[in-house]
Amino acid sequence: MNRLKLTAIVLLVMLYARFALADGGTVLTTAEQDGYRITVLMSPTPPRAGPVDVSVLVQHGDTGTIVEKAEVAVLMRQTDGSQLPLRSMATRAAATNKMFRAALFMLPQSGLWRLSTIVTVHDRQLESEADFEAAAALPQFSDLWFWTGWPAIAIGLFAVHRGLVNRSERRCRDHG
Repeated sequence: MNRLKLTAIVLLVMLYARFALADGGTVLTTAEQDGYRITVLMSPTPPRAGPVDVSVLVQHGDTGTIVEKAEVAVLMRQTDGSQLPLRSMATRAAATNKMFRAALFMLPQSGLWRLSTIVTVHDRQLESEADFEAAAALPQFSDLWFWTGWPAIAIGLFAVHRGLVNRSERRCRDHG
C-alpha cells in the first residue's frame, strides 16, 4: 500500500510540476538609471506560452541594497500587435523571495514579445524594455499519456506474470 501511495504522489508531482514557478529564472535584462539598478528575471527558461513568472529586483546602484518603497508595473505585448497587451503590478506578496516583486502572466501564444517595466521610486519613473521569444506551450500531460504510461503497463504485465508463476508454483508444491 505504501508503494501505491508513493507512486500516486510522484505522478501528481509530475503532473503539476509545469505549474510550479518561482522567483528568479533567467535574467532578461538589467538596467541602471538615476542611481538605481533594475533587474528583470523570467521563468520558465526558455519562456513559453502558458504561465510565465516575471520577477523584478530594484536596488540602489551604488550600494546594491534593496529599494523598499518602489512600485513596479509590468507590461507585455506581442511585437506584431496580434494580442492585447498584458499588464500587472509586480508585488512582494506575489513573490516567494521578498527581495523581489513578482507578477504572473498567462501568455496566450508563442512569438516575439516585448516586456516593459515601469518602476516608480520617489516620484521618479524608471523604465526598461527587453524583447524575448516565447516558445510554444508544452504539451498537456494528457497528450503524453502513451509515452509516459507505457512503462507502467509493462510493469503491470510483469507483475501479473510473476503472480501467475507464483500461483502455479504453489499449486505444484501443494499437489506434488
